[in-house]
Amino acid sequence: MIKLITTKVQINSEMDPSNKHTEEYFAARIKALQDHIKENIPSLDNSPLLQGFLDACNALNAAIDSKKKADDVLANLKKDKDSGPAIIQKAQDLDDACNQAIETMWKCEINAGRLALDELDLASLEASLVECAILVQSTPKGLAEFCANDETNACLVDKFLSNSEWMKLMIRHGGASNGNYGKAILIHTKLLAQIRDSSTEVRHKLALAVALEFANDIPVFHDNDTFIDPIGRFWHYVKAYENKELDDMFEHFTIWELRLVIDGDATDEDYQWGRNYLKAYRPDEVLRSDYKWKYVWAVRSDMNYHHPENDFSNYKELLSAGGQCGPRAWFGRFIAKAWGTPTWGCRQPGHAALTRWTPDGWCTDLGVGFALSHWTENRYNGGKPSERNGLDFEEETKARMETCPFEYYQKLTLLECLAESMGETIEYIINPDKVWRSLSLVQRRVFAQQETDNHKRELEADLNHSKPKVNNKKEEPFQDISGCFIIPASSCTTPPSKSLLVMPSFLGGDQIHLTCSAYMGLNYEDGSELEYKIPEIIPPGTYILSCHMVNVHEKQVPLQLTIEHPGDSDTFVDVQSINIQYTVGKWQHTKGVRVQLQPDSLLMFSRESPCHGISIKEFILEKS
Repeated sequence: MIKLITTKVQINSEMDPSNKHTEEYFAARIKALQDHIKENIPSLDNSPLLQGFLDACNALNAAIDSKKKADDVLANLKKDKDSGPAIIQKAQDLDDACNQAIETMWKCEINAGRLALDELDLASLEASLVECAILVQSTPKGLAEFCANDETNACLVDKFLSNSEWMKLMIRHGGASNGNYGKAILIHTKLLAQIRDSSTEVRHKLALAVALEFANDIPVFHDNDTFIDPIGRFWHYVKAYENKELDDMFEHFTIWELRLVIDGDATDEDYQWGRNYLKAYRPDEVLRSDYKWKYVWAVRSDMNYHHPENDFSNYKELLSAGGQCGPRAWFGRFIAKAWGTPTWGCRQPGHAALTRWTPDGWCTDLGVGFALSHWTENRYNGGKPSERNGLDFEEETKARMETCPFEYYQKLTLLECLAESMGETIEYIINPDKVWRSLSLVQRRVFAQQETDNHKRELEADLNHSKPKVNNKKEEPFQDISGCFIIPASSCTTPPSKSLLVMPSFLGGDQIHLTCSAYMGLNYEDGSELEYKIPEIIPPGTYILSCHMVNVHEKQVPLQLTIEHPGDSDTFVDVQSINIQYTVGKWQHTKGVRVQLQPDSLLMFSRESPCHGISIKEFILEKS
């Protein structure tokens, strides 16, 4: 629960309580806090260690500038046909020396930064730093407008600003999106009231994650006029978690990590569909142990690199349509978040990709590494868009994973609050003009380069989402209670291959998956038969044959059925075409076809290329 601790700030004449909740009042409050902070922190005039750090900053920037010039010289020489190997080698040596200089200066920078940080004690300024950072990010105008919208809003702001524990709670976990603390505390208050009589640790973490992230409206995918309901998003993930539908690691994620789960632009209905479809269509992707591709393998197995085959306005239609880098990245982020795992969307030169959490650290999928990645975030940045580069994001993930939350807050978050309080906006590289922001970058790098066991969170042995039991015994045809004969799809005589996958099914037993013809460069015209021999338990006669299957593509080719009977010569007596309807990821039965069978008849199913994947549980024979 939030403990009430009042921040003691002297109210001067400019902060007239009768003029409370106005832009002028909040501006004066910021000024009073800033003056108090400045009086209690080192300055360049009285801190040789701080000056030494700035000297190291300038030296590092000079080395970086030299490297850029060396890069240009080397690139121009390589373009010049008249440049000989000797001069190019000298330019390369110079470029290598600049790299070495940068590496050396970074070490000096970190050492100088550590010395400066050692003399900096922000604990006594904690309450002032947190409040000032929140007021700066909220902006006097933004807070005044929020208070003016509703009388209860003004009361809520008073309650928030007088409760240092509540403020610290929000600032510790990344702060409100775009500094919109008014909306964040409004959402948080509503959610805390709804779970007052049924609170759990996960519910409290989710409530704060949703409040902070949805302080900035999130539009629905392909519908910029409709926005995700934060209250609905909270309850969607609460119910999914409590119904054991999400990844095992969900309950262990920090609030900062949960923000990267619940921030998706899909509707809650689409997220529910995403989990249901994957369990039906590709249970092997749910059960995958490799977190780099767990849940998201569909972007390679079912979303081939081509122009979309159909229009789409939601993620169900997107999976069917396929597409190039953009649609594939969109779907990958969507399906990972549907299962409760964090992602950070990223763009790369001429490309779209995604990054995601794994137990061993964050990784990139569908593209190159973090060095060429960037993404627009909703972090407060002085009213300017925050386009974050990938290496900066990766370093923060490492720092958070390798550092205990209390130490991260005390040594880094408060330093970032100091930078915010002094008007220093976000930087991704050392900037001598922003000493506190630069020191925070040094502190973060120190944390990121630690080698600890903090990030090693225990993985559960059993899947929360009811792991299917492995069926060690091969399934055989049988007669069900209705009198129909069931031929399990996994009972085929065809051995598993790249085009035929056998896997445990969430329906029980096994199921098969016939892969997309473009997957792994397959060509189904070069032998794609799926064969079944009719056993003696199935008497001779005429039957209606249907298929229990899942299909996620609007454009799908039929199954071609050829039936051979035993006799003096192998002559097929019947050829049927089974249409595969678009089931939108749900189990359905195909329309039946009439077949004549006898013991030892051979059923052979095939498909023509190109074709998409299809999953089959069983074939049903109903006496005609």
